[in-house]
Amino acid sequence: MVLGAQSMAQGQAGPPVAIKLSTNDMVVGADGLYTETQHLEIMASTDAAANRLAQQTFNFADSTEELVITDAYPLQISLADD
Repeated sequence: MVLGAQSMAQGQAGPPVAIKLSTNDMVVGADGLYTETQHLEIMASTDAAANRLAQQTFNFADSTEELVITDAYPLQISLADD
C-alpha cells in the first residue's frame, strides 16, 4: 500500500508515507482462544509525515482481549548517497 500516490503520478518525489511491510498471523487453539501477531513497517520520507505517524493506535476490546506490544521503535535511515 502506498499513501500519497497522487504526488508520484505528478512526477514528484515518492510518497511521504509508504507501508514497507505488513504481516498478520493468527494461531487458534483447540479451546477457541487465539493469538494474533501483527508486524507493520511504515516509512515516512518527510519530517511532517514522520510527525503524523509518531503515534499509532490499536483497537481492541479490553473486556475480552489482551494487548501486548513487544517491540515498537523508529528506524533511522539515511537517504543521502555515501
